[in-house]
Amino acid sequence: MNRQITKTLYFIVIAISLVLFITCSKKDKVNKKLLDDSNIPQREKVEAKNEEQTSIEKVILITLDKYDISPTTIKKLQKDDGIYFYIPIEERIDLDNIDMVLQGSIEQIGGQVARSITDSQKKVIREYYDKIHRQNYIIEIYYQDVNPGFKAGERKIDTAYLCVIVDDFGNYNTKLLDEFAASRPEITFAVIPGLPHSKLAMEKALNSGHEVIVHIPMQAINPQANPGSNAVFSHMTAAQAKAKVQSYFKELPYAVGANQHMGSKISSNQELMEAVLSVLQEKELFFVDSKTIGNSIAYKTAVDMNIPAAERNLFLDAPANSDEVLEERINDLRKLRNLTGKALVITHCHDKARLDRLNRFILAAEEMGFELVPASKYVSLEPEIN
Repeated sequence: MNRQITKTLYFIVIAISLVLFITCSKKDKVNKKLLDDSNIPQREKVEAKNEEQTSIEKVILITLDKYDISPTTIKKLQKDDGIYFYIPIEERIDLDNIDMVLQGSIEQIGGQVARSITDSQKKVIREYYDKIHRQNYIIEIYYQDVNPGFKAGERKIDTAYLCVIVDDFGNYNTKLLDEFAASRPEITFAVIPGLPHSKLAMEKALNSGHEVIVHIPMQAINPQANPGSNAVFSHMTAAQAKAKVQSYFKELPYAVGANQHMGSKISSNQELMEAVLSVLQEKELFFVDSKTIGNSIAYKTAVDMNIPAAERNLFLDAPANSDEVLEERINDLRKLRNLTGKALVITHCHDKARLDRLNRFILAAEEMGFELVPASKYVSLEPEIN
């Protein structure tokens, strides 16, 4: 009898052990599956489903806005090991405080600190990993003078300066966009907001070292000229026009300035130009008057509002994109070299022929002694009001 009970208990112990072994094995497999990175969706297949799944990049912009830091002061670079953000701050901002707030905000959406280098007196460097989007971010916050334009002693008195702006980016994402992005980094990209590839054009320009400005769509005098439904129109109130321009910079937050797309009707309207320019004034950005109409008041209005400004001297591809017009513009540039020692030239991104002629024009300008500079530096030259 005792022998039978012992045998029964033996089988019960074996059965219980087997059940526990199977349960633990399943749990271990589940844990391994959870820890296996191969189960994380690839970045391009993941989309944020709610505000909690927003990207670290958006958190950065929201945090900087709380400290009144303009996105235009940030340098963003895409590198092999992640997206780098270089964030210079003014002395009025406490470095430890902004770092703490930014870190807390990033961790709140699930971002993880991968590594840190800190020097509370000068800079903080932190690497974060965005699990949702499978992306590394390296953020460097540091104290630095962020005044735009030429730094003390940088501007050469005996040098002629050339600024080139290429208008109308945002319509396409083709090899041509990559070819423009691979052009001289001093060339400034003017991106039209609201187009299918506006944000992509901005990102490709920035990643290649170009400055980006908003190419503000505005109503023209000619009713046949269509600036698009997203433009500033003459029937708008000043408040409506201002809100419209604010939306452009919300879409293109890394833009450092603006110029006009079409806009001959708005450029001669004092009230609406003041409304448009007030956005740039508040954001401490610059303005370039494309001068799509001879009696444009845009440049003088900007200067009167203490906004860094400049105005176009030449259209490289008007009245036609041709070798004949190119030769005329090279001659015009030679005259400007002797007359003012500076020139601001605008062309467009419509085809490869324009890019080829632009490269030939820049080569000719440098042979004359011009130095190519981005728009932010050019506008810091002394304005001339007629």
